[in-house]
Amino acid sequence: MKLHLQEIEYFPANVTVEAGSCSFELDIEGVCSVSSVKANLSVQNSDDEYFCQGTVEATLTLECVRCLGQFEKDVAEGTDFIICSQQTFEEKRKEADDDEEYVFYIGHSLTADLTDIVREALILSVSLMPICSEECLGLCASCGVNRNETQCDCTDDIIDERWEGLRRLSEEE
Repeated sequence: MKLHLQEIEYFPANVTVEAGSCSFELDIEGVCSVSSVKANLSVQNSDDEYFCQGTVEATLTLECVRCLGQFEKDVAEGTDFIICSQQTFEEKRKEADDDEEYVFYIGHSLTADLTDIVREALILSVSLMPICSEECLGLCASCGVNRNETQCDCTDDIIDERWEGLRRLSEEE
């Protein structure tokens, strides 16, 4: 994803950058695919630095941790970063103690590759335990059938023998 700063006439500016038809992968377990990736940014200019703040949006195809089925989810995550040349960074910012993310443009083209910044924002938007719905019944622990699609005859009364002593204590009361 490239942001072409030379195409912006006036600052501050609101721009939208969309990912091309290339595949956008996150390499995270449970994320099957990523589509419709775009970054909506507000860009401010100060000398040789461009301050960007906005939202990264995408549609993710995820694997449910309960039923292992795939489902789509629209996500959005905030981002902010500074675009400058490597030389500007070394002259003005290298010694600065800040937590800012930097993206460097090369030469006089004023074109910045936002792929890594967008990828980081999307990674932050992914739930650690993606669930297709709160009503998801998951897989049967006995036969493995997806309980959202099929009703099985298995019972949930299987008790681990190691807990038998506790069960007897509760029956005595």
